[in-house]
Parts: sequence; C-alpha cells; structure tokens
Amino acid sequence: MKKLVGIGLLIFIILSSWGISYGSGETRITGIIGFGGKVKLKSVNPLKITVSTGNSGIDEGIIRIETENRKYYEPVKIDDNSEKVYYFSIPIPDSEGKIKVTLENKGKKINSVEIPFEPISEKTTILGILSDEPERLNYLSQLKLNFIPMEDIEIVDLTKYLSLNEEELENLDMVFIENYNSEQLPEEFGQNLIQWVKRGHNIFIGNKTYKYKTLTGIFKNLNQEEIWHLGEGNVVSINENLETISLDNIKESIEKYATYLNLNDLIKPENIFNRENEWKNMFFIGNSLLKPSYNLVYIFLSLLIVYLIFLIIGLGEKRGKIFGISIGAFSLIFLIAFFRENIYGSNVGKVEIKEYGEGVFSTGVAYVKGTKENSEFQLNDGFLDGYGEDNIHVMPLSQKVLALKKEVYPIFFQNRDEKESYVQKLSIDENSIVSGEIQNILPYDLDSSFIIIGDTVINIGTLNGKQELDIKYRLDENLKNTGDFNYLDKVSTAAKLDDEEKQLFEQYYYAESNPKNCYLIGFSTIKDKDEKTYTMNVFQIDFEEKEHLNIPFGVICPVKNYTKYSEDEYIREYTLEEGEELLLYYPMPVRGDIESLSLRAKIDYGNLKIEALNQKDKKWEKLSSQLFQGDRVKDFTENGPLTIKITGKGRIMLPQISLRGKLKSGENNE
Repeated sequence: MKKLVGIGLLIFIILSSWGISYGSGETRITGIIGFGGKVKLKSVNPLKITVSTGNSGIDEGIIRIETENRKYYEPVKIDDNSEKVYYFSIPIPDSEGKIKVTLENKGKKINSVEIPFEPISEKTTILGILSDEPERLNYLSQLKLNFIPMEDIEIVDLTKYLSLNEEELENLDMVFIENYNSEQLPEEFGQNLIQWVKRGHNIFIGNKTYKYKTLTGIFKNLNQEEIWHLGEGNVVSINENLETISLDNIKESIEKYATYLNLNDLIKPENIFNRENEWKNMFFIGNSLLKPSYNLVYIFLSLLIVYLIFLIIGLGEKRGKIFGISIGAFSLIFLIAFFRENIYGSNVGKVEIKEYGEGVFSTGVAYVKGTKENSEFQLNDGFLDGYGEDNIHVMPLSQKVLALKKEVYPIFFQNRDEKESYVQKLSIDENSIVSGEIQNILPYDLDSSFIIIGDTVINIGTLNGKQELDIKYRLDENLKNTGDFNYLDKVSTAAKLDDEEKQLFEQYYYAESNPKNCYLIGFSTIKDKDEKTYTMNVFQIDFEEKEHLNIPFGVICPVKNYTKYSEDEYIREYTLEEGEELLLYYPMPVRGDIESLSLRAKIDYGNLKIEALNQKDKKWEKLSSQLFQGDRVKDFTENGPLTIKITGKGRIMLPQISLRGKLKSGENNE
C-alpha cells in the first residue's frame, strides 16, 4: 500500500512539473476569432482569448498565436484560480480555417487549443447591426444596389462586439441602428464608432417608433436633423422603421450618401498583406536610418584644421595659443557628443506616412537592429506585424518586439491615434484663387513642403515648426491631363524632392488613401534616443464653405472598377482593350445642391465611348457638352455618385470634374 501511495505521489510530482492539466488544478484556454467564428480574409480580425487558471498561477507565461503565415507572442502573468481575457487584432490570409494558440509557463507548454473559423471573402460586404432584436434586420442580407457592385453580405450583431477597436471596425462597410438604446454604448466604442464615420463610413438610424432609444447618447444631435455630416462620413436618420422599411428605400439612402471610402470598400477592399508588402520597398531608406551620422565628424575635422592653422600662425604668441586651445576644447566637446549620440547609429529606423485629418493615421515600417541576441524594442505603434519572420517575436498587446539574433528585421505598423480634427481650411473664389492660412502644427521643421489642390501643385519649401503661412494663389492646373509617370515627375520637380522624398510620395500616391486630392505635404526626420523616424506628413485641406460650393478640377477622386484584373495600378490613366469596361464613381458632396458640373477628359489614342448614368431614368447617356446643363445635372448627381462608363479600345487620361452650387441649409455639419 505504501508503495502505491509513493508511486502515486511520484506521478503527481512529474505531472506537475510537466504542466499537464489535471483535476481542480487544470489551466484552460479558450478562444474565438472574427465575428461569431467568421473571419474576413486578408483583413485584421478580433481574437478573444480567455485563460482560466486552477491551483497554479502563471508566473512567466507566454501566449503563442500561430496562423498560416504569422506568429505572435504575448507575455502574461495570471494569479491562481482566476480568469483573464485578452483581445488581439490578427490578420488572416487565405487560410486552412483554424489558428493555434499555445500557453507556456517558464518555457514549458501548459495547454494549447486550435480555434476554428469560417473564412469569408475580402469582397464580402459586412453590415453591422445594433438592435435589441437583430434578427429582424436579417432581410438586409438580400440587399443589392442598382449600379454599385455588392457581393455576398454578412450580418454582424454588434451588441456582441462592443470591444472592437478602430482597426477592427474597418471590417464593417455600413452600420444600421434600430430598437437600441444608443446611450448604453460603452464610451470607448462610441468614440471609435464616431471616428469610423469621420473617416468616411455611414450609419443609418431608424427614426420612428424607437427614436426615443436610438437618438440618444452620441446620436442625440439627430433629434433635430435628418443628417449629421461627420468629417467624410454621415449619420443618416431615416424616418421609417428599419425593421419594416422596403429594400428599395434602403438602397436609395445608401446610394445617395455613398462616400469615397464607402465605394472603395465595396469595389476594391483593402488587402492588409498587400499593404505590408508595399512597405518592404523602403528597406534602403530604413536601413540608412540605422547608420551613424557623420555630420559632427565633419565639424570636428573642420575645427581641428582651424586649430592647427592658428597653432602654426600663433606659435609663440600668447593670444594665438589661447585661441588655439579654445578651438581644441570645442573640438573635443563635439567629438564627445558625436561618440555619445551617433557612433552606434540608431537601433530603430522608422519610415512612415502620417496623415492628419479626422484624427491621425500612421502607417509604415520600422527596421529594428538586434545589437545582441534577444534584443527587445518598445515600439508603441498600434497594429504590429513581423512579416512571419521566425527570429522576431511580435508582442501586439505589449507593443514590443524581440529580435532573437543580431540582424535587421522589418516590422510593419499602422496606428490610428487621437480624436481631434487636423483638417486645414482654405477659401476658393469664383476665379479659382485659393487663399487663407496654412500651419505647420508640429514643433519641428517640415522640409520640401508643397500643396496639391486638384490639378495644381504649389511649392512651399521649408515650413518651420509651428509656422503659419498666408497663401494666395490662382490655380494654374500645372498637372492637367498628365498620366501617372508625368504627374509624379512634375510634382517632384516642382517641390524639388530628393530620391527618398520622391519614393515616399509615390508610395502615398499609389495607395489612394485620400478621398480628396487636396492636401499639404512636408517631410521630417526626428531622432529620439536610439530611434530615428523619417516621416512624410500629410495634412488634409478642405474648403471653407459658407454659402457657395466650389470644387475645382481634380479634387474629387473617382473610385475605379475595372472589368479585367490588372497587375499594374493606374491612378490617372488607363488603357482599355476591346471588350473591356471601366466604371468610374465620383462621390458627390451631399452638403450642397449642385448647380453646374464640368467634365474634361483627354483621349490619347483609340476609339473610346464615354457615357454617364442617368440616375433618374436608370439608363446610360453618351457624353456631350450639353449633358450636364441646367437642371439636368441633378439627373446624374442627386441620388448618388456621378457614374461614368468608358468602353472601346484606346488610352485615356481619366475624366476630371469640377462642381459649383449652393450649400444646403438646416443640416448639422462637423
């Protein structure tokens, strides 16, 4: 009997040392990813992991997450007999339909679980629902728009996902609210939702039976208005019950208030992995940031030469010796400063584009240099991804990375920060003269600064930190009718961009992230301790609108829909083959009544047919000089984006439009 007890005790000790779950001491790990187990491929999805400990806590734990082509790590510490929940944001590629999560403690495996999921295409439209009875809005899955393509539709009950961050909210294409007390939204989620709208998304709220619930909290402004314009998006109050409204009425509202981002998400949804790969092209710039700067060495050598000259000239003269000693002392100080700050260069070199509009959006790549094995870096840059490298451990919640070897590793990052509006305002008159004040809101200088307004580039030069500059300039359309190569060349020449600045601007140009071709750009290089950051700063510019609407050529960017897939990306031009079709959607400013519309296009060669969609009659009409005259312009713009179709064979500089009109009164704008 004593032998059996001894053997049992020995087995107990061995099992304990191995970390195998048993009895009341079991440590369990569970998880769910996406929306009810459904994930949007090539996008950032929410992952919820719950760890429940038994009699033994986790002292030096690691949660390891493995997808098909990515690995993430997160250090954890959990008391015994307790439960902790961790929220991750994970990109999912074309996948096998599961991810693996492993819990370790002190280097030993405690438990692991495979979390299954159902992949849905990146082209799937996701509608978020806030309702106490979400099943009554399931009919929206049958929604089909008239001339804007929509593929499969997924309905997501957002009441189950009120912890979504700004990055995860980007999975949603639209949000519908009915029979829901908006006042009960968590504060952080409510703020994230407002920022989501400001970036260019739309929310539709039922404003009839349940308005006493829906039009509360962050939506109380809609008690007096039909529409609340927020940044580039809208919160639309519909005077019907969304549970019983006809699909045709829903379609009308969606098409009428379609924004650039709204259309782009439906037609050409973003692929997070493509964006990451594009930033790998910045290795030359990023690697150069890691190298030491030799400017102080040159200063030291110059002072040393001066010192030697004075030493020779002033030999035997007391004044010359004193001056020479002073120069030598200054040289020594500069040399010490160089060795302290520059001899080892930087351990982190960041290349980024930082957009200041409704909040701040940064995206880029950080190159981290392991100076020894297991070098740890604190990045604090929001969403982090290590490109699947085995020797780099990305810790997304701690915002750290661990380089296992003495090598240089790229870390992709993107971050949405701050809730303030940084949109700068200029005025434009009927003679196309823009005027007003631009400001460098940053405390440091912006080099090679320039403004782009539609088809005009304006060179500014260096903007000192916090500098304000008065602008008065007649738009001369010096970029008119240029293809992509000539456009980039003309901007680079006008702004006197060097090779690195040109490369970063080209990256931004092809990303097409700005809904309006109207912004101020300037470049900066900042060194902070062992981190050096090279940034292209982009400040969104909007026109001050008082009574009249005046939008010059080239400001409104079209969303493009090709019938054939092309590996080459075209922004301002396109070459069509026979049988190919190009659709262009120009979002209309819903704040104004459009009174006149001008369109221009340059056909380089070939025989092309250009038509515009008559929204009223739902038919295509051939483009002519009289097509948008007088009240007829409303037939093409009043109920949605101006839609242009180009067919035939040839090469065309994509059509540009200009608008004039009056602002609508009685609408809430922010």
